[in-house]
Amino acid sequence: MDRHHLDDLQKENCFTWVGQVKGAQRQLDKQLDINWPDQLDLILRRNHTLAQEICQPLGLRYYWTTQESEFATDVLFKSPTPLQKLYPAVVRHAFTRFSSTDVMRFLGRRVRAHGTVDPRFEGQVVSDVSHKWVELGSAQNGLGQDAKEGVYPQRYSTD
Repeated sequence: MDRHHLDDLQKENCFTWVGQVKGAQRQLDKQLDINWPDQLDLILRRNHTLAQEICQPLGLRYYWTTQESEFATDVLFKSPTPLQKLYPAVVRHAFTRFSSTDVMRFLGRRVRAHGTVDPRFEGQVVSDVSHKWVELGSAQNGLGQDAKEGVYPQRYSTD
């Protein structure tokens, strides 16, 4: 955003104000077209000079994986008023309709047909509400879903 001179305000990983929404969206959409393995290989070559030498005898290429990534759905409001009217219903819905097993299913964990967690699961699933933000969250071993209130635009993410 800074490189393209798009006015914005950011708090942590959330843009709280965007001056040129269409320009910002164009930049965000470009991420979908990036060849991420090629970009990461460039970083690898700059920072691990022996990687090519190590992989070459076996004809291998570095294999990229990620432990945690996010595809966020951001909802922008022009002012706090529409969100203030909608937000109590969203919070109520989240607490009454979603459970930790929903998060586990979303994260690809096996959940039995009747909705119980596989007894072999040894991790921890935590749901909480903090008072600094109204933060609906469920996490499984550090991975989870959340919705945060406190800045505009309102942001719901699966991270």
